[in-house]
Amino acid sequence: MSTPTQATGSGVVPYRLSVRQFKMMIDAGIFPEKAHVELLGGRLVDKMTKHPPHDFTVGRFSSALRELLPADWFVREEKSLQLGGFWRPEPDIAVVRGPDALYSNRDPNAVDVALIVEVADSSYAKDHGLKWRAYAAARIPVYLIVRLAERRVEVHRNPSGRGRQASYQDVETYLESAEVPIVIDGVEVGRLAVRDLLP
Repeated sequence: MSTPTQATGSGVVPYRLSVRQFKMMIDAGIFPEKAHVELLGGRLVDKMTKHPPHDFTVGRFSSALRELLPADWFVREEKSLQLGGFWRPEPDIAVVRGPDALYSNRDPNAVDVALIVEVADSSYAKDHGLKWRAYAAARIPVYLIVRLAERRVEVHRNPSGRGRQASYQDVETYLESAEVPIVIDGVEVGRLAVRDLLP
């Protein structure tokens, strides 16, 4: 069941959708064919328009990850996760425990995910705000944000807290000349050169 959220300054109380309601809307064909929305905290959020540099980086990063992953993990690009009753984000990249047949009838949830990557051009405020807190609250162990304009990668680790108090306690920034360690299930499986991931 959905619930109203806090009143806004205008006194209007937005309606909060559950993941179940969101899936029912998708199944009913409510969204136009080319609509690309995700559910963040019970609110429908339109995914940003993608540009070639974003798409290039998502593809390049995914390919590089596939070369490093142990056999029981795989990469999902721009596919839904279910992180609680009101969260169904579509991260640019998620490394998920396999086999992929596990998800033929359900979305992966937080315990299935080792690492998430978001590629930020104009979306950094959302990626380091709403999504950052949601991924921390769900205890996603490693969250990477590729900052295209700054040509660097932020690696966020050690999630703690709940709800709006959730955060990642550790952050490291890797510049274009550096290599980013890729940690899956607590084990470093390799490193990726930042410059090789960028357009």
